Amino acid sequence: MATIKNSAADLAGKTLLKAEDSQPVTGLKTFLRAPLAPFGVEASSAVVPNLDADLLDGEHGADYHDAAQLTGTVPAAAIPDPLPARSAENLVNIPSANLTGPVPAASLPALSPVFQTVASTGTVDDLALNDETTDLLCTNASALVLTGLAGGSAGRRIWVHAAGAGSVKVAHQGAGSAEANRAIGVSTAGQILGQGGLLLLVYDNTASRWRIYLVDAGAPILVAFAGGNFTASGAMTWTVAAGDVYANRFTQVGRWLIWDVWLYTTAVGGTPSTALRIALPAGLVAAGNAAGPCSVIDNGTATNGYYQVDDAGTFVSIYRAQTGGNWAVSAGNTTVAAQFRIQVA
Repeated sequence: MATIKNSAADLAGKTLLKAEDSQPVTGLKTFLRAPLAPFGVEASSAVVPNLDADLLDGEHGADYHDAAQLTGTVPAAAIPDPLPARSAENLVNIPSANLTGPVPAASLPALSPVFQTVASTGTVDDLALNDETTDLLCTNASALVLTGLAGGSAGRRIWVHAAGAGSVKVAHQGAGSAEANRAIGVSTAGQILGQGGLLLLVYDNTASRWRIYLVDAGAPILVAFAGGNFTASGAMTWTVAAGDVYANRFTQVGRWLIWDVWLYTTAVGGTPSTALRIALPAGLVAAGNAAGPCSVIDNGTATNGYYQVDDAGTFVSIYRAQTGGNWAVSAGNTTVAAQFRIQVA
């Protein structure tokens, strides 16, 4: 056995291997050169066949690219927590049976709403939603009617906020918008939101329509004064001035109308008859008959009146007493106060 020591003097005058010829080395050659390399190989030398220097535990490097060779359990300390950004996208091919236990909250992205502001008033057709919009913030100063929203896709959800001074209405099957952009509500009137109101639109890909859900109607909506909203039966007249209106406000939730009215110092003229009439607000139409009590003063005389609305009616009738009778002619001495609860179409 030849031993090569880590000393040039020990090699002086000795020939161990000849590079000029080819000969087998059958004896054990021990290189005591640590920490130096045992021998050198000229750059660009050919690969030596049958040399296992590229093996790790007897396997070639290519074997370690095969996921089937990866067995056992990965130590928890080797998995970062939270997961790096976009790591979740790399988990899509892992069988769900292998994903157990809760995902750390820190590994979940923040689900912040993306607001799109709309300040328009009047009627808006085919409102274009931005791709990333989740919340529609309506800051309109006066009434806004949305007949449709462009950008619907299966299951897409949009929260509509009435954040301005004006009401916001999402129309039912609004004819001004393309069919695929329209909304469907439980009421043919759509849904009207007062200030601070909120509703959820979810796109139904089968119906190709938005559907209205989860309504918070917001603050009651004031009815704009119009003298023509106050009429009477027969040849009787009812004169209501803007200053006579102490309250005229309503809330609509789906197919229900809650409506507060208090009219003071109004005038009755013409030929006395049985009913004073008030037009339903916002163009709403009754669905079914309804009746209930109300407080009235008939030319200075307080009495227990009642109201009635007929199916498909567009106004409510006020009667002076449950026993009926005509209203008296009054020069600003007739009062009506009631809260109406009416189902609408």
